[in-house]
Amino acid sequence: MKVSITMACYNTSKFVGEAIKSVAQQTYTDWELVIVDDASTDNTVLTVMESLAKFKITDNSKLFTHKENCGYGKTLANAIKLSSGDLVAVLDSDDAIDPNVLSLVVPPHITNKNVSLVYTNYMVCDSHLHNIRLVKNFQIPQGRSYLDYMKGVSHLKCFKKNLYEKTEGIDQTLLKSVDKDLILKLEEVGKFYHVNTLGYFYREHRSNLSNSFFKRPKEEQVKIRQDRKNIVENARLRRKLGIN
Repeated sequence: MKVSITMACYNTSKFVGEAIKSVAQQTYTDWELVIVDDASTDNTVLTVMESLAKFKITDNSKLFTHKENCGYGKTLANAIKLSSGDLVAVLDSDDAIDPNVLSLVVPPHITNKNVSLVYTNYMVCDSHLHNIRLVKNFQIPQGRSYLDYMKGVSHLKCFKKNLYEKTEGIDQTLLKSVDKDLILKLEEVGKFYHVNTLGYFYREHRSNLSNSFFKRPKEEQVKIRQDRKNIVENARLRRKLGIN
């Protein structure tokens, strides 16, 4: 199965080269890299092009750019739409993935047609990508829902595109909690499968939205908080009405 690794970029010229390098090092070979830059104002696009050439993966990579900043939700949704793989994996442009992770998340999709999302554990790292702490996700018990926990399902996320297309897709107005919106919608069209291994390296730095929350304008803080509530409320309503 072909995997489309989707990457939404915005002003991550310091880190995106390492993200691309981790893709180039994959032991699983049937993949493409789909990058959408959200009108970066730094050298992100140049760094991306140089990195694709440096690691010799230009031929199986695609780079698209927005003319104006649209936000993470719309940028990731566009990357998914532009992908051509049977599976889609999400890699943030300031993070990295383990060289073997695609080899580990693809087999459960092949053997389980009703699985919509396969995910791994992840390592929280400092700004230099040095390990800080391992975060272990978990398999949601039968009869329970992600709504019961709102945690335990995260990086690396790899999902079937045909099942994603049965949903209404990512809410493109979201500034934050895009991952939770995606996870909830994928749960409505299939089952989840947890691979209990380290597959993803999450970089903490000052520019992370979670770290810069209180530096954002008050109206954005209010919207972000309201979005979190709406994501859950909308999921409950969809499930009550049987709407994907």
